[in-house]
Parts: sequence; structure tokens; C-alpha cells
Amino acid sequence: MELQAIVKIFTNPLIFVFGLLIWFSTKLIEKRYEFLWIIFVFYILSIPITGNSFQTIWKMNNTYDSSKVYDGVVVLAGAVDTHWYLNNLGNDKSIYNSKNYFRFNSADERIYAGIYFLRSNKAEKIFHSRHIVSKKFGSTVYSVDASEIVKDFAVKNGISDERFIIYGDNVKRTLDEAVEFKKFLQNYDMQNILLVTSELHMRRAYKLFNAQGIILDRYSVELRDNFLTKTLNIKNFIPNQGGIKMTKNVLYELFGYIGYWLKGNL
Repeated sequence: MELQAIVKIFTNPLIFVFGLLIWFSTKLIEKRYEFLWIIFVFYILSIPITGNSFQTIWKMNNTYDSSKVYDGVVVLAGAVDTHWYLNNLGNDKSIYNSKNYFRFNSADERIYAGIYFLRSNKAEKIFHSRHIVSKKFGSTVYSVDASEIVKDFAVKNGISDERFIIYGDNVKRTLDEAVEFKKFLQNYDMQNILLVTSELHMRRAYKLFNAQGIILDRYSVELRDNFLTKTLNIKNFIPNQGGIKMTKNVLYELFGYIGYWLKGNL
């Protein structure tokens, strides 16, 4: 292991947290084993291999057919960094207007994939739900239309305006996107539709659309490395912030799926 990699390990705050917890457990007598179990659980939740293992089991295989020309690609909302836009709009000291720029989050790959399918003549249109986010600063409420930002980005990357369709009323969650898309399809005869979202989110998203009677093919982005490759990399067994974030994301998907299932939406 290179020196730089070793330095990164020992500048990881979680390493010091675990070290202190283990040291503290040696000072306990009556509750030592219970405390060690707490440390073990915390360790499992904070290593990258945990989230990666879940995603390997949770993912759905792609059903994308490269021989088809799809009527449309559904690109799910959530890839625009709306917090950045809103905070900039609410900051009267900012020297620039955020609406003149593009800023996406870690879910941005779904946008690029949608654009790719149209530019490579694998699909006719992109479908993106209307997604508007608002925030109040003082007495003023600022709003950002994330769907228009994605559309503007797509147009600047070679997609004509009429090939990017924004559908539905303002959506808040994936279930809203599925419900609104079903309403949208009532006015159109489309047989081949491709759903694009992250590998982790695909199962829940696909089931929600499917429950609305919408038949789609699947194409996942934001793929994780091969599980064996992850297992053989010792860094994936070292607690870090990325591991905690990954575990948080998989728990969000799992509990979200269970919640929708209990409500009968799946």
C-alpha cells in the first residue's frame, strides 16, 4: 500500500472514533460485551462493503434492448442540485445568478444517459416530470424549476426543444412521477418506453411505475464496481464517511420500498 493511501486512512476521523470506542470498552467490566456489540454494529454500518453488498443483491438486471428505437426515455427527477440554486438566489451578496449555470448532484448520470439515447437514435423523446422546489429567505420565496434546468441542459447538448417533454403537475416523489406519467400516457399511444435511474433506485422506481400499469424496459446508471473487486480491496473494510453515506442510501431505499409496499403502492 502506498504512503499516500496509508496517510488517508489515518486522517479518517472514524478511525480515531473507533480507536477511542475500543479503548473505552477495555475500561468497562460489566457492560464490556454489550459495548463491543455496539462497536461491531457501528463498524458494519460504516464500511463501504456493506452498502455495496446490499446493492449487489438489490439491483435489477437491465432489460434495455439495443435493437429497439424507444418511443421515449423516462429520466427521473432528482439530479439537479436545487439547494445550490435556491441558496444562491437567496444570497443577495452573490456576484452571479445561479440560473445562468448548470449544477447537478451525484444522480446526474441519468441525465447524460437520456441525452445519449436520443443522440444515438435509440429513442425519440425524453420524458421528465415537472419538479419545482421552493425555499423562503426572509419574506421572499424563491423557486427553482429543476425540470426546466434539465431541459435547457439537454437542448444545449443537441436535443431539440420538442423532443424534451415535461409532463405532469409538480411532483414530490417517485410515486408522483409514476402517477403523473400514467395520466400523460392516456393521450398517447406508446408501446416502447425506457426507464432510466440509478441502480440502487431502480427496483423501487420500476415497481411503482409497473403498479400503475406502465410497462417499461430498464436501464440503470450509477453502477457499483464488481462485488468481487470490492471484496478484494481492503479499503472497503475500513470505516469512512462514504461507507456511512452508502449505508444511509441503501436503508433509505429499503425502508422506502417497504413503506410503499405496506401502503399498497407496489
